[in-house]
Amino acid sequence: MARLSPPRALTLDAAGTLIRVRRPVGETYAELAAAHGIPVAARDVATAFRTVFPRMTPLAFGAADGETLQRQERDWWRTLVRACLGRHGQHPAFGAYFDALYEHYRSAGAWGLYPEVPAVLDALARARVPVAVVSNFDSRLHGVLRGLGVAERFVAVVCSSETGAAKPDARIFGAACRALDTAPADTLHVGDDRRADLEGARGAGLQAVWLCRDGGHDGEAVSGLDAVLPRILG
Repeated sequence: MARLSPPRALTLDAAGTLIRVRRPVGETYAELAAAHGIPVAARDVATAFRTVFPRMTPLAFGAADGETLQRQERDWWRTLVRACLGRHGQHPAFGAYFDALYEHYRSAGAWGLYPEVPAVLDALARARVPVAVVSNFDSRLHGVLRGLGVAERFVAVVCSSETGAAKPDARIFGAACRALDTAPADTLHVGDDRRADLEGARGAGLQAVWLCRDGGHDGEAVSGLDAVLPRILG
């Protein structure tokens, strides 16, 4: 990591950085589909998800009222899930299946914290470093973080769907800095997506670290969130 001035605040990505799904997406999609009489293979769904997800329009709405926002979020995910199921997306039971799948991922039980996260958040709290979440996620993230027992650790949880801008758009990073009351240059962002997190944060004027948990990275990445603590705590 490049040596820059110690940051005064930290922003963290959610999925892939703080939290992860407890089971592979393909398995969950296929298991719930089977329960509704929809015959899809986990491998096929997983492959489709990896293809469809990056091609979706940004999950960013910024609706003025909660009811409209929730409808837009559900419509976005319904489009994605239907595409992942291919011809089975027209199955008569698709509506009930989608509802069950959407509610499944609303539950904290579908998610888990990465092993080092509790200790990292403890260390940041002791050092009184303000932290915000900046995520290309929908409003369900608030409940997930509450269910995992970490929501109170964050000054703000900035979701793309609520903000109206998704990483790498500088506006979502700006919203987080305003919530933290820190200048971008004094804020460090950490996330697992090179374009959205590393390049996006740097483009918005923040310091940034790329988190690459699979180890396939170059010298500007770290393999765990705990590796960032020396940069922040000195």
